[in-house]
Amino acid sequence: MFINSVDTKEDVNNYKIAVYSVLGVVLILVLSALAWQRGQAQAAGNSIYLPLVAGQYNLGPGSMSGVVLDGQTSTPVDGVTVCVAGTSNCSLTTGDGIYHLSGIPAGMTQFQAYPSAAYYPVAQWENVVAYQEGTLNFALSFNLSEGEYRVILTWDPLERYPGCSPEELYLCNNDLDANLWVPDDLDYIRIYWGVLYDTLINNCDGEPSFACIQNDAKLGNGPETILILPVKVGVYQYAVFDYAHAINPGLVPPITQSLAQVDVYGESGLLYSFHVPPSGTGDWWHVFNLDGTTKEIIPVNSIMSSAPLP
Repeated sequence: MFINSVDTKEDVNNYKIAVYSVLGVVLILVLSALAWQRGQAQAAGNSIYLPLVAGQYNLGPGSMSGVVLDGQTSTPVDGVTVCVAGTSNCSLTTGDGIYHLSGIPAGMTQFQAYPSAAYYPVAQWENVVAYQEGTLNFALSFNLSEGEYRVILTWDPLERYPGCSPEELYLCNNDLDANLWVPDDLDYIRIYWGVLYDTLINNCDGEPSFACIQNDAKLGNGPETILILPVKVGVYQYAVFDYAHAINPGLVPPITQSLAQVDVYGESGLLYSFHVPPSGTGDWWHVFNLDGTTKEIIPVNSIMSSAPLP
């Protein structure tokens, strides 16, 4: 009995050793196969999946909110549906024009605003940061007649920069000015805030013959809006002046950091969206020209130290 018992235990131990050996060989073969497969993927220039999956896992959703404004009056517009493009993630603006969207995947995202039939729909791109709430405002344009254009300027809504005293608050806001030079025989007429109340030149409440400024803004993010009536022969030039930085460069960042955007509308809707260049020296942003003969919009998108025209 004693000898048989010993023999049985030895057999069990030998069996265990054999099983563990086989499992060890299988594990080595599996690891070797995985290593070979990874090497093949790297050699072929393919992605390795594990790091990518881990990286995507770390990117959580973000949110976006803002206000939808009438581009001509700066008043909030209610009843506008704002959506993450291509999804059912939408928000309806309230009486104060505010919307809020959450659960948006991080990254560059297109947002669309669908107003009533009186306005054109508009789409804008904005970067969504994981676990943070961003701000994206919309300025809407009324429908236009044939041959008319509307140019809407918006910018960073930041109202005060560090280091500004209460007495200097009006000097420390982003304050950009829209400018349009209209061809007039051998000279040009400048449309900007300085002649906003001149009914003989460009007050939209009067009977302008070529263009007028519909809104001038100093606080918030604009908008500043210029209406171009049916164009005439010659080249129109549109540029933006950074008034706040020009008079207070020590406190207000340059125009390249203003997040300025210019939207150009025509009869068919939004034609162009221009974003201020991230680099350049000067307080002027020459955005585009408009050929009155061909009706062609010619992008310029250049930062300059002086106005396009004197």
